[in-house]
Amino acid sequence: MKLIFVLFLISVVNAKIIIQKWEIQSDPKFAELKYEVKDGKSMSIDVHCLNDADDIMIKAAAYSKVDGVFNPFVAPDPIHICKVHEHEDPLVKFMHEEILKFGNVTKACSLKKGTYLYMHDFVVDETKFPVPLPEGEFRVDVNATIIDGGAHTHAYYSELFFKTVKE
Repeated sequence: MKLIFVLFLISVVNAKIIIQKWEIQSDPKFAELKYEVKDGKSMSIDVHCLNDADDIMIKAAAYSKVDGVFNPFVAPDPIHICKVHEHEDPLVKFMHEEILKFGNVTKACSLKKGTYLYMHDFVVDETKFPVPLPEGEFRVDVNATIIDGGAHTHAYYSELFFKTVKE
């Protein structure tokens, strides 16, 4: 049993993340956005908010591909952008801290019309990732809902496909 565990640990050490595809659908009434993946290594997004919002609720889920099918393996509770700094999940904290290094993702609430958010050349530092990822293919889905005056409006959906390989 110990040998199997050691072999598993060896398989996740020095894993490199390669971004394969990033697809985004957004409500054009909420924001204008541009996004790109560069050389499978980094991601950039520019968002120009077209309406006010009291908060944004994010629902994310991660999937791993097994026998050709993506199966869920992580689905944290919804995250309110205005309270993300209070979140206790180590994966959420890690991702928030990493994203802040590459952009101006807001800490201020509420979001005002005309707010410009960006994240440029975001690269996940695999050496700091709090959860070891084995070699394989993965997908992360993100849904964003605008909360304004009690109304909830779906504004954004994305799918990020990536794989991990040994270096």
